[in-house]
Amino acid sequence: MTVIVLSFSRIMLSVASESGPIIFAVVGTAVLVGGSLVSVRRGVSKRLVGGACAVALVALIGVGLASAFSGERQELVDASEYDHYAVHPCGEEAEEYDESASRAVSAKSSVAATVILKDGELYAEMDGFPDPLTSISLQRSSDLTILFRNESVGEHRMILNYGTVVEDLGGGVMRDSKLQACTALIAEGGEQAITVRIPKPSSASPQSPYNIVVSGIEDSSIEVSVP
Repeated sequence: MTVIVLSFSRIMLSVASESGPIIFAVVGTAVLVGGSLVSVRRGVSKRLVGGACAVALVALIGVGLASAFSGERQELVDASEYDHYAVHPCGEEAEEYDESASRAVSAKSSVAATVILKDGELYAEMDGFPDPLTSISLQRSSDLTILFRNESVGEHRMILNYGTVVEDLGGGVMRDSKLQACTALIAEGGEQAITVRIPKPSSASPQSPYNIVVSGIEDSSIEVSVP
């Protein structure tokens, strides 16, 4: 059984991802048809059935060995060599998810704060405050929706920084990583919301202040206080 599983797994890892379901369907159909014939025709020679199974097993092992020597399909090879820790989805450069991200927000009734970038200046608006804000207070351990509206030239993304977390990279290697939530790159006139749950108060992270910034805009931020 172990040999069958290993051989079949090597085949699945080497063939194109589109071919996998087809191979599963063909093999499953063959097993179902073979089992049905044996159950219906009880007079079938055991030697014939055993011989057919042996031939199928040898063929499966042979194809599995050939697949193992040929290696995995290219997309799996690329994925294994890719440094996922080098990805910075909240950076200034466009990422894959930016291409299909929605730029419009339909429901705004549950927005905790609206962050606006206008003429290169960043400020926030909240219910109950008539004037633009450069510091806001958010609840802890609650799902919060923050809306970003870009009224400035160019594409920008809003980034919420809310502390750090220690990541275990394996092998005894630890790393401090920023806790961030960000929108996609938004063109002028667009808007997008993020939903985030902040687990700790801002006082717990004195070395990494909580704030909201926008990519590509220097010296402009919104201070975030979390009780």
